[in-house]
Amino acid sequence: MSRISSLPSGLASLPHVAGGWQALRFDWQWQEEMTSSKKNIFLVGMMGSGKTSIGRALAERLSMTFIDTDIIIRERTQKSITKIFREWGEERFRELERSLLEEKARENNQVFSTGGGIVLDKNSRRILRDRGITVLLEASPRALALRIGNPTSRPLLKQAKDAKNHLAQIWKEREEAYRSVASLTVSTDEMTHDGAVELIIRHIRKSRENH
Repeated sequence: MSRISSLPSGLASLPHVAGGWQALRFDWQWQEEMTSSKKNIFLVGMMGSGKTSIGRALAERLSMTFIDTDIIIRERTQKSITKIFREWGEERFRELERSLLEEKARENNQVFSTGGGIVLDKNSRRILRDRGITVLLEASPRALALRIGNPTSRPLLKQAKDAKNHLAQIWKEREEAYRSVASLTVSTDEMTHDGAVELIIRHIRKSRENH
């Protein structure tokens, strides 16, 4: 598994999309290759790691469909994630995640932002490994706590006295499962969304060249 926390020098010198013909050629080439390969990209990681924001940017960059599993579950159940946890329990929520992932991953050419605990289900882990490329977005508990801010909308943090310590404990419990499905890990502590997108695209290109 690759782990990257900053842009390699060769890629850092490449202009951004709005900055020149090299970047545009890079984008067009990879939009075409990703569309033709039809591989899904799954973003996994802790709450607050940037899955939704980076996922939207990556999908737009590659002209792929963006799917946020939490948003779809909320729309289908007409309940917030917190309410689902409270009324139906975490086990039922994981079942909804797995069922949705199974349904949507049958299609191709999509970028998924997944729930933080999706890797806890063995069948979900199998889908993540088999149906595309999985990227782990990693961030320190301190960075996660700062991004999350008020934790009351996060069911697993609602009763926590110290969000940072509780996030560290959750990470400890999930780390092995995250790493078991990821072919790339990107540290987002000091990474911009654009920088993370560049790294993911570079990894996909390298992976295709090696195969």
